[in-house]
Amino acid sequence: MKKTFAVVGAILGVLVLVVVFQIFGFVGEAIEVVQEETSPRAVQEKYEWFKRTKAVLDAKVADIEVFRSQIEAVQRDYPDVTQRPRDVRISFNQWRREAVGIVASYNGLASQYNAQHAMWNYRFADFGKLPAGVADTLPREFGQYRYRF
Repeated sequence: MKKTFAVVGAILGVLVLVVVFQIFGFVGEAIEVVQEETSPRAVQEKYEWFKRTKAVLDAKVADIEVFRSQIEAVQRDYPDVTQRPRDVRISFNQWRREAVGIVASYNGLASQYNAQHAMWNYRFADFGKLPAGVADTLPREFGQYRYRF
């Protein structure tokens, strides 16, 4: 009987140790992940990604506006489509295709920006001081660019 209790006690002891080690391992891994994702280097890399992506989005908006102004100028100068010279029609159609492509590219990149900003490990952008030399905050979200060409 004593041997049975000793065996059962040993098995229960081992099981308790296994559970304790599993819990500590899980907690330790969670702490490690948080440390990796919130380290100064990781935060800097994420911030730089946001800055680069914002610059690309701003450049796409500028390109779209250039095409939009060219398209509107043709529409203003040649309201009757049948009176447009062949080279103007070719350029007009090319500008429209390129503008639509840039709008689609902008919207895809804006969606990535918004999705990254919503992740827990990018929440640093929602609070705290700005890095030295930074005058304005990054946008929390970019809306879809909506313009009909």
